[in-house]
Amino acid sequence: TRPERFEYQPTGRGRDLGLLMQAMVQIGDQWNLSNLEGPPLDFIDRRTGQGVKLITVNRETSEAVERDHLGVRPGRGADALMTWRLSRGSERAEPSAVRSGQSQGADYPAVRDDHSSARSP
Repeated sequence: TRPERFEYQPTGRGRDLGLLMQAMVQIGDQWNLSNLEGPPLDFIDRRTGQGVKLITVNRETSEAVERDHLGVRPGRGADALMTWRLSRGSERAEPSAVRSGQSQGADYPAVRDDHSSARSP
C-alpha cells in the first residue's frame, strides 16, 4: 500500500517545471488577455515578501541580458541537423528534403528518421 500523503512534494524535475509555469504566468500577466485589474498570482521572495520575476542572465557574470541581445547557437548536444538549421538563420527547410538528404541546390545534411543522433533524457 502507499503511504498517506498530506502535501505534494515535487522532485527536482517538478521544481524545475515550476520555472516554466512561472514564465507562462509572467507572460500572461504582461499581456492581460482577461482584462483583469492585476495579476491573479504574485510570485514573491518568501524571505522579504517582495515580488520576483524571471529574467535572462549571463551565465558567467549574472548580469541581465536584454531581449534584443538574446541569441542562440548550437550547444554541445547539437546534432548536424540542429547545427545546419541554426546556420541557415531565418530560412526554413522542407522537412522531407532534410530527412532524405536531398535538396534543391542547398546543402541539407542527411538525417536518419529514427532520431538516432538525438540523445535521450
